[in-house]
Amino acid sequence: MKTMDAPIPLSNKIRTQTEITPKSIKLAMKEWDSYQTRYDSLHDYFIGNHPIYSESDNENHIVSNLCYYIVSAFKGYMVGHPPEYTCADEDAQAQEIIDLYQKQTKSKVESEIAQNLSIYGVAYELVYLDEKGIPKSAVFSPRDAFVAYAGDIEDDSVFGAIRYTEKDENGEITYRLYLYSRTDFQIWTSKSMNGPWVMESDPQPHGFQRVPLIEYTNNSERMGDFENIIPLQDAYNKLMSDRLDDKDAFVRAIMVITGHVFGKTPEEVDESVASVKKHRVMQFDDDSGSASYLEKTMDETGVQVLQDQIKNDLHKLAMVPDLSDEQFASNASGVAMAYKLFGTDQKVAEKISQFQAGFMRRCKLYDTALHNPMRTPDKDTGTDISAMKIVFKLNSPQDLSYMASALTTLVSDGIISKATARANLLIVRDANEEAELVSAERDEDDARNKATFEDDYARRPTEDNDDSEEERD
Repeated sequence: MKTMDAPIPLSNKIRTQTEITPKSIKLAMKEWDSYQTRYDSLHDYFIGNHPIYSESDNENHIVSNLCYYIVSAFKGYMVGHPPEYTCADEDAQAQEIIDLYQKQTKSKVESEIAQNLSIYGVAYELVYLDEKGIPKSAVFSPRDAFVAYAGDIEDDSVFGAIRYTEKDENGEITYRLYLYSRTDFQIWTSKSMNGPWVMESDPQPHGFQRVPLIEYTNNSERMGDFENIIPLQDAYNKLMSDRLDDKDAFVRAIMVITGHVFGKTPEEVDESVASVKKHRVMQFDDDSGSASYLEKTMDETGVQVLQDQIKNDLHKLAMVPDLSDEQFASNASGVAMAYKLFGTDQKVAEKISQFQAGFMRRCKLYDTALHNPMRTPDKDTGTDISAMKIVFKLNSPQDLSYMASALTTLVSDGIISKATARANLLIVRDANEEAELVSAERDEDDARNKATFEDDYARRPTEDNDDSEEERD
C-alpha cells in the first residue's frame, strides 16, 4: 500500500532587498522555485491527475475529481455573472478606464484570475502597453510568475517576474526572465533555473511608476479552495477504487468443485471447463458432489455509508454545497437556500475583499498609462481611484417571484429606489441600460395609445354625422 505524502508547506510572500542585483534575483528565484512542487501538485489535483492509494494491485484507479468541481463552483458563483465596475459620478477619467475595461472583455480576465486563485491561492495580472500605447491585461499562474516585496513597513513590491522557457533546434533550453521593476522592464537569461542570471539588454522604462505585475491572493493564508480537503479526496478515490476492485473480484471469483474431477491432464480440464461454459451444465456422479464460488462477503451498506460520509465532509470543509443533493435541489425557499450557501458566502466575501485590493492597483496602473502628464500632456492624474469599485453579482439561485414581490414592496414603501431594485435582480445585467429600455418602451406605449386615441377621436365626428343623416332620411 502506498502511504500518503506529508502536506506541502504553504507559500509565503517572497522578500528581497530594494536594490535589484543578480544575487537578489537568484535568491528570490530560489525561494519561488521551492513552491513549485506545491503548485504542480495543486495543478495535478485540479486536472484529475491524482495519486491512487489502493490496497490491491488491480488496475482500477478511479478518480472522482471533486477538486475540479470545487474550483468550478466557486468560479461560477463569483464571476458567472460578469462583475460590474463603478466610479464617482461625473469622473470622466475614471469612466474612461471603465470603458476601456469593457472593450477588453475584462470578464474573461476576472474569470481567469478567479480560477487561478481557487486552484493555487494566488494569481498574477500583468498590465502592459500594446503597440498603440493602450494599457491591457494578461493573467499568469504562480507556476510562471511571482512578485518580490521589500521587507519593510511599506511592504511594497520591488519587482515582478515572469519566466519563459525556450528550446532551440538542438534541444538546448534557455530560461528567459521578464523582470518588471518600479520604473523599467528588463530581460534576464540563464541556461539553468538556478542561474547565474545575466541581463540581456539595457532596461527599458515602462512608464507605470510602479511594478505592473499585480499579485492577487485568495485569502490571508494564500491557500487554494480545495487544498485542505486533499486527504479526503485521496480517501474518496481509494474507497471508489477498492470498491470496484471488490466488484471485479466477485466477477472473477474462483469456483470450488467437490466430488467431481474435470480431468487428469490440463488439456482434459480445459476441455471440460469449455464444455461447462458452453452448455452451462455440470454433472456429478453422486449426491456428494457440489460446486460453489470462493468469494469475499462485501458489506455494501457499510461501504456506502462511509462513501457518503467522506463526500459530505468534503463539501462541508470546502464550504461548497453538493448540488446533486436532493435536499438542496428540492428546497426552493430563499431563506433555506441562503443558509445552505452561508459557508460559500463567507469564503467569497474574503475573496472579494482581497480582489478589491488588486483591482485598485490595476486602476492606478491604467490611470497612469492614460492620464499621466508625462505621457499625455493634455491629461492629469485627477482620477478618484478610491471611488472605483468592482462589484460582483453572485450567481446564486433566486426565487424570482419572491424577489420581485419583495422588491416591489420595498420600492412602493419608499425604502429603496427602482434603480437599486433592478441592480439586485440577476436577470438584469445592466441596471442603467435596463432603465433606458423600460423608459423607451413606456414612451412607445404612450405614443401608440395617443395615436389610437387620436384616430378614434378623428373618426367619431364623421360617424356621428353619418348617423344624423340616416336619422334625417
